[in-house]
Amino acid sequence: MTTISRQDGMDFFADSFLPKREVVIQYAAVTEQGRLEVVINGETLQYPGVWVRQNCQCPECFNPVTQSYISFLKKVAYENLKLKSAEVSETGDSVRCEHTDGHITEFDALWLYNRRMTKDGAKERQATLKISTPVSWPNPSDMVVKRISYKEVTETYEGFETFGKSIIEDGIVIMTEAPEGQVFKDFIQKTGLTRTANHYGEFWYVKSEPNPTNFAYTTSELDFHIDQPYLYNDLNIQVLHFINQVTVGGENIMSDAVKAANILKERNPEYYHALTTTEFVYEDLVAHETHSPQFFLTKSTPVINLDENGQPKAIKWSHSCRSSFFNGLPEQYELLMKAAQEYHKILYEFAIEIKNQPGDMMVFDNRRLVHGRKAFGSDEPRLIEGWYFDWDMLYSFLRVAKIKKSKDENMLIDA
Repeated sequence: MTTISRQDGMDFFADSFLPKREVVIQYAAVTEQGRLEVVINGETLQYPGVWVRQNCQCPECFNPVTQSYISFLKKVAYENLKLKSAEVSETGDSVRCEHTDGHITEFDALWLYNRRMTKDGAKERQATLKISTPVSWPNPSDMVVKRISYKEVTETYEGFETFGKSIIEDGIVIMTEAPEGQVFKDFIQKTGLTRTANHYGEFWYVKSEPNPTNFAYTTSELDFHIDQPYLYNDLNIQVLHFINQVTVGGENIMSDAVKAANILKERNPEYYHALTTTEFVYEDLVAHETHSPQFFLTKSTPVINLDENGQPKAIKWSHSCRSSFFNGLPEQYELLMKAAQEYHKILYEFAIEIKNQPGDMMVFDNRRLVHGRKAFGSDEPRLIEGWYFDWDMLYSFLRVAKIKKSKDENMLIDA
């Protein structure tokens, strides 16, 4: 018979975002269905008996260092996961449960209340984890892109939070006064914001070349596009660090493509339907003799990708990566191109122009915003360092920063 109880003094990081409040367990029992039933601050709550055992916090079931549960499904018969009894402590600050195999599980009152299986509980947890929401761009004359120094972002909680929220809300932020030369390694060491390298490497440089393997490596104008729409694993957030900039030309043109999609839906539902249902084929095929290794990436996707609620979420558009192959009928392609042209006009109707300076780092949502570039001369060097990072990592470090800030810990990210 096992009678190990919970480990005292454990710090559950996920609870850091939930309200701190006084709660008391006034009653506890096991129902006919084998559930734990408790009354906390007058509210009757139920938890499945199997959940109680799965979330036991004793050393046999839980590792407090990794904040993870130790698998037991192959060791414990389902019948032994059922509850036998439940008893409230004298002070009402915890509940002690006994399972049919004699195993003891104990929960603190607040910990248990935070995990109540009600619509209100789920709503509260989701609200506290939500950092911010996207905000549709205003008219171009009213659009202001937030600017914040590199030092503030990488060394202060407030700066990092402003940086993260700006990307979530506006889809773009500009860091200023970045160190000279390459900053990729310094930035990821301080923030952890990077992603697994793809076929262009962990990071890359944009500069004009005599025999370019990519259209971006020319001095020509670049039309609106997202980077690499031919990938199945989307590139989420893009960083462009301007090391050298030309005097004339080379301005970046940016547009909120999700806003443009919603405007198209209002103006021309038929075109909107075409761009959300009919797929272009995108590809990246390099066979240049000086480029090694060779690769061939391809994906079919609508221009406007919808979320689970049927709303525009991600844009897949890049004329330079569009394949000559089309997996549809001639009349479908004709309608698709008419729709794409109309959508293109709206993108420029609400576009903004940014002339980044050396030391600027423009960071933007590669799925929400389309970006382009004005042509420039070849007399001056223009050098940009770039890489990508994922939403998962940004949200993760925003949460970590919030927890560390609440504990008055100095370092944003441990080196």
